[in-house]
Amino acid sequence: MSNRCAIYCRYSASKQDHGYSLEAQRDSCIEYAQKQGWEVLRLFEDKAVTGTNDQRKAFQEMLELATIEKKSPFEILLVHNTNRFARNRLDSVVNKQLLKKHGVRVVSVMQPYLSNGSPEDVILEGFFEALDEYYSKNLARETLKGMRKHIQNGYWKGGIPPLGYMLNRGIFEGKQRSKLIPNPSEEVAIIKMFKLYSKGFGYKSIVNQLFSAGIKGRLGSNFSITQVQKIIKNENYIGIANFGHGDQAVRVENAHPPLIDDALFEKCNSMLKKKDFVRPKYNNSYLLSGILYCECGAHMVGHSAKSGKYFYYVCNDRIKKASCNLKKIPRDKLESVVINEIRNALITKENVKKILKEIVSEMKENRSGKNKELLQIDSELEDSKRRIGRLLSRLEESDTLHIDDIGPRIRELREKVYTLTNKRIEIESVLRTTVIPKKLTMEESIESMLEMVKEVIEMKSWNKQVVQDIIQSIRIEGDFAKIEYKMPSISGTHSENFGSPTGNRTPAASLKSSCPNH
Repeated sequence: MSNRCAIYCRYSASKQDHGYSLEAQRDSCIEYAQKQGWEVLRLFEDKAVTGTNDQRKAFQEMLELATIEKKSPFEILLVHNTNRFARNRLDSVVNKQLLKKHGVRVVSVMQPYLSNGSPEDVILEGFFEALDEYYSKNLARETLKGMRKHIQNGYWKGGIPPLGYMLNRGIFEGKQRSKLIPNPSEEVAIIKMFKLYSKGFGYKSIVNQLFSAGIKGRLGSNFSITQVQKIIKNENYIGIANFGHGDQAVRVENAHPPLIDDALFEKCNSMLKKKDFVRPKYNNSYLLSGILYCECGAHMVGHSAKSGKYFYYVCNDRIKKASCNLKKIPRDKLESVVINEIRNALITKENVKKILKEIVSEMKENRSGKNKELLQIDSELEDSKRRIGRLLSRLEESDTLHIDDIGPRIRELREKVYTLTNKRIEIESVLRTTVIPKKLTMEESIESMLEMVKEVIEMKSWNKQVVQDIIQSIRIEGDFAKIEYKMPSISGTHSENFGSPTGNRTPAASLKSSCPNH
């Protein structure tokens, strides 16, 4: 089998990073050719051009070289991915056929199974060409390939630099780039954290010592326990850059100057692993977690004491930074008050009427939108069917046009008709099942809904989802909890004593409900 090949690479400036993915494509193709034992005769590269048409300088040069004589000087055109050759299906098919007539086959490094010439090959090739025409094939892989090269060359991957570092921007290798270098005003805090932790100090103690020493984080903020935890585990501080996730995770050593030596980092993380333990899980839920806020603005989170015997809501900032004075609030008392308030707010004929009107309004708006969508689908269906008809007419009338020339386009249009037809069926089904109460039955609907709401509200099995479907947020303000409902029709004020928070605060605490726009 002949083993002469040419390599073609292309990148789009709008989607890749200054040629590094281009360089990665080139390296990938050369490596693949060497493994196959192929001789690389020429390298063709198009920089910052789209693949949606074939009017590319290097691409046209390649075609000219391959087709100027009856027999091409190379038998294989190697690309990193089929989308590098073309994104337009018609161009791809035409140019591959042209190359094939001169003895050249297109081989993809990422899809080598498309090059064996079998009937399955034809099906697979058509499938991938369809994908490449409409989507950016495997952009994540391409980005990671270029990013790895970028970092291996000593440049920063982008984004905000880690605490302790700053960016050194300049012209490197003829281009504007950035490198990570230590930040003298921040690295002191990082080094102190590692040294204190290696001596056995806990996170809270480290935070307090940094605060006492007047050492602050970026923008002058105090350090939190969570920040210290993340910094101790962060390999950036020994010069290792990590990016990507799962199968595409990339780890590059010696990416930038370290702030901590390997021995100190390993000691701290070895200590960290010994301290890790599985916390006991109690079969208790906090109905208000995620929607409950402290008067300082921070979230209030669930907290247990005495091995899960007592449960409270506590300000998250108080736990992490000890910067809030609000005492913990007994979970059961607060949740009981909130549930009672929901009952009082919902189980009124006037509120049910308002809610029902909102639902009817939303249903009308939704039906209107669906009807407009149907009109758009009908228009596109008519246009696609008309295009198919015109193509078939051209095929019948022409002596030179072949089915292979228009077949891919007809298949594409038929796929579109199939998709649009299914979408139309779905929308019609939704419209049939959406019934809007008429004015004559509105009163009956209100009574029916009122009974339904009572049944739901009186259920003893309250769960987090039910509460959070009704309430947008709850904010503690002094001795009051201010409730904001998701349904703006609910308004009014209600006070209820839920007892005092744990501590010395003794005034009667009340619950006040309110809603925006009222």
